[in-house]
Amino acid sequence: MQHQSFNKTIFNVILLLLVCLYSCNKSKEAHGIIKANKSLVIVVDAAHGGSDTGTISEAGYFEKDLMIVLCNKFASLAKEYNITAVPTRTTDKNTTTDERIAIADASEAAVFLSFHINRIVPGKPVSSGYEIIVADNTPFYVKSKELASQLIAGFHVANTQTIYTEKNVIILATNARPAIAIECGFQDNPEDLATILDEKKLEVMCRGVLSSIVAYSNTH
Repeated sequence: MQHQSFNKTIFNVILLLLVCLYSCNKSKEAHGIIKANKSLVIVVDAAHGGSDTGTISEAGYFEKDLMIVLCNKFASLAKEYNITAVPTRTTDKNTTTDERIAIADASEAAVFLSFHINRIVPGKPVSSGYEIIVADNTPFYVKSKELASQLIAGFHVANTQTIYTEKNVIILATNARPAIAIECGFQDNPEDLATILDEKKLEVMCRGVLSSIVAYSNTH
């Protein structure tokens, strides 16, 4: 009887170890990622480019260059979420609004994300925080606002201060899909800049945005 009890205990211990090992392997494999229920195509727009530098920090960083770094990282991670991220540009070149929208139309993208970074106005206090922008004069206003809400919720979980704004931004207003602009903080703020220049912090931020897009997509 004792022998049977001992064997049963050993069996249960081995079974528990196997379950733990399996769970650990699955966790490593998935990285806690929830994927889109269906394959999703989105456009990632690195703002500015070429002669259009965008904001320039006191340290000499150009917005156009920072957004390439961000969007390239974003696109490299997107496939893990069952998302194909189509860039509007991957190099430093002039790209018109029409060209950017044409890329979205040709790829039949479900969502358009335009990434930017603000600059602190000289003489004013150091600012921080993200801004989510939606155009209020588009047939996709409601869906864009719903996507914005999902993104804000994701940033809130990450303890990133975020405000919501509605502006008549041409590239958002003329898109044939939900379209959002994200101002990724202020490049004169060391912490905001570090989010883009530090690869690990950038990955965390990109994964947060991707998770928010998946949450939006899986409920629409």
